[in-house]
Amino acid sequence: MPKISIIIPVYNSERYLQKCLDSVINQTFSDIEIICIDDGSSDNSVNILNEYASKDSRIKVLNQEHKKQGAARNWGMRIAQGDYIGFVDSDDWIEPDMYEKLYIKATETDADVVMCNFKSYFSDYTYKCDNKFSPQLNFDFVYKDDEILNIIFLVTVVPWNKLIKKDVILKNNVFFPENVYFEDTVFHLELLLNAKSCTFLENTLYNYLEASMNSTCFSRDKNQLEVFKMLEFAKKVLKKYSKNRKEVQFITIDIEKILFYRYSSIKSKRYKILFSVLQFFLYPKYCFPKIRQLFFEYRLLKKI
Repeated sequence: MPKISIIIPVYNSERYLQKCLDSVINQTFSDIEIICIDDGSSDNSVNILNEYASKDSRIKVLNQEHKKQGAARNWGMRIAQGDYIGFVDSDDWIEPDMYEKLYIKATETDADVVMCNFKSYFSDYTYKCDNKFSPQLNFDFVYKDDEILNIIFLVTVVPWNKLIKKDVILKNNVFFPENVYFEDTVFHLELLLNAKSCTFLENTLYNYLEASMNSTCFSRDKNQLEVFKMLEFAKKVLKKYSKNRKEVQFITIDIEKILFYRYSSIKSKRYKILFSVLQFFLYPKYCFPKIRQLFFEYRLLKKI
């Protein structure tokens, strides 16, 4: 059995897929299986996957109709044979020793979750920035049980900078919401609320193609509306765990920041209006500062 199962959801990624796969198959840690789930691609992604699978027996190619990457990742986790699970997005790539370093740290500390830093790039592979962990984190420390509650939002919610014990996922039924975008936040919450321990590597080992055209963050304006579904999922997760751990009630999601970021990503006036209407009815308290600011600006203009 492989030590690590690497799960790659694929959707119309032909432009980036070969670089991604090359970075995974050439890992210095070779005891891996690579589970690629094509999520109903309409481009040449499936042919690229099959070509790589014919040359490397560690690669498994699965196909599903378009159900979004949460469903693809869930399928991969259910059939994974490794002791640990990692994720790579099909338009990103990883450093050659990423999984070797994560695995060594995981086995040395017996941590349920190990995380690393990452870099961001634009769609032409131009470097954008380094994404570093908060200086409040101690890289030589293994956070356990309720200590994890204090750091749950000091780290990014993305799944692909993590190596996770498969048992934590399967025993606690930690899966992604399906048929919805922005599913990472919900998975992150459930994972760390169930993990008994987690730790960090200071190394920057993952490369994130931030402005990829098939990235959720930069896709159609309509998709941004699904942030409201994600927030409802997240609230249910926190409510579920607060029954047994009263400390969970102090974990707060920065809803205002999330809503502002998604609203700013919308280009269409129509969807901006629709987003504002939904925000007004679902999260009215975050609308009032905006309305108040507009009111004061209007009064100043009248005086001028």
